[in-house]
Order: sequence, then structure tokens, then C-alpha cells
Amino acid sequence: MAKLIAGYTSPGITKIHALASFLPEYSHFSRIRPLSPKPNVVIGWGLKPTSDGARNYASRHSLPYVALEDGFLRSLGLGVEGYQPHSMVVDYTGIYYDASRPSDLENWLNHATFDAEELAQATRCIEQLSRYRLSKYNHAPDYSLPIAETINAKTNNAETNNVLVVDQTAGDASIHHGGADADSFQQMLDCALNNHPNADIFIKVHPDVIAGKKQGHLAGAHENPRCHIVSDNINPWALFDKVKTVYVVTSQLGFEALMAGKQVHCFGLP
Repeated sequence: MAKLIAGYTSPGITKIHALASFLPEYSHFSRIRPLSPKPNVVIGWGLKPTSDGARNYASRHSLPYVALEDGFLRSLGLGVEGYQPHSMVVDYTGIYYDASRPSDLENWLNHATFDAEELAQATRCIEQLSRYRLSKYNHAPDYSLPIAETINAKTNNAETNNVLVVDQTAGDASIHHGGADADSFQQMLDCALNNHPNADIFIKVHPDVIAGKKQGHLAGAHENPRCHIVSDNINPWALFDKVKTVYVVTSQLGFEALMAGKQVHCFGLP
């Protein structure tokens, strides 16, 4: 069997300790340099700017480009803090968050026939995610949201109509490739406020923003008395416990909210 070499340009890929396990079809991984042998394929990180060099090299040399991304159940802690991924998306066609073209995931969902055993396994997986309250990152403590408890005490109503609005990091590739932009976040918040005139709105800040690594879009939302910024490190399922409706642009939290049985409004292309 011929040995297949996967080349890359981004030094960050060298930090993925389990790369060979995620990509067992390749026997060797090498950094692409000016005089290095041409690889069989080029791997890169989705459609982020750090992958530009890899995608350009693949195009110039007529090589396949394989897009990598964090898996939907990624790790205990944040990738920006060095936690290793426990899962990874590997896509030979596109990448799931790029709504302008197909991806492996989209093609499978549109064309594959899932048998009863596969559908039952999917149901079991959703039940396990719910039972163990798992998310993309799993470092945040699982406790009742303090502001929600305060609001419930004031209204004497445990079954509230609270709304969760999910912010994302500025410049995230999934925003642009999901047919949205920075203005989409203000439009989303305005819509949530208008659609729920008597509700309290919880604005969930992204974990990378909480960690001080990136910026978000809705920092000024606190000026509205009905908006409450949730900057706590808190398990997303604890947020779902306190709301009935969730608003997202392209955040994975919307997908998780659907599994939690919430009504989800999406302001990007899902």
C-alpha cells in the first residue's frame, strides 16, 4: 500500500497530538516548505485565514484540500488555552459552516439512507449529551444561573419566559460563511426584544471572550434594563434550564438548544 503524505502550512496543526488517530488514512504529516516534496493532500484549518496558505498551495499544485475543524464535542477546556481536541471534523468537500457550497456533512444528510440502527444510535447519543449535560467545551461548572434565580424570586414565577441570546467572537469564520455579519447580532437582539416584550433577555458571552482571548459583538447590550450579560463560566445546559427560547446567529449553541428541546431562532444560515 502506498504511503500517503498530508502536508500543512499552519504551525498550529503540529500541536494536535492525536492527528494520526484522527487521520489514519495518512502515514506521514509534514510541514510544507519551499523545497519539500509535494504531499498527496493538503490539510488546513477550515476556511480560517490561517488556512489561506494551505488552500492556495493545494490549488496551485492541483492537490485535494482537506478541511479540519474542532468537533462538536471538542474537549474539556478551551482550545485557545491549549486543551487537546477529543474529536475533529474532517471534510473532503467543504466545511459544515460554509453555506455557499456543499460539505461532507451536508451531502450525507441530503443523500444518505440511515437505517434503524443508525437512527437509534443517534437518539441514544442525544440522550447521553442531555443526561451528562455535554457541550463543545466542558470546563464550566454546572450551577443555577444567579441572575435567573433573582428574576424568578422577584416575579414569583419559576416557569419564566426568559430568552437566551448567544453572542459569538468577532471575526469568527462561521459568521461570514454562514451568510451573516457583525450587524446580524444587533438585528438578532432587536428581534428578541421586540418578539418578547415582557421577557428578560440573557446575553451569553462566548467562552473565548470570558477568557480574555477575543472580542464579542453585544457588550453594549447591558444598557437595556431587560438585558443581562451572562459572563459567568457556566454549563450551557444550565442556561437552557432557565429559558424557553434561544436566539443565535451561527453558534453551535443553537444546535445544542434544539437537542434540549428549545425553540431556536437562527439569524445565519444553519
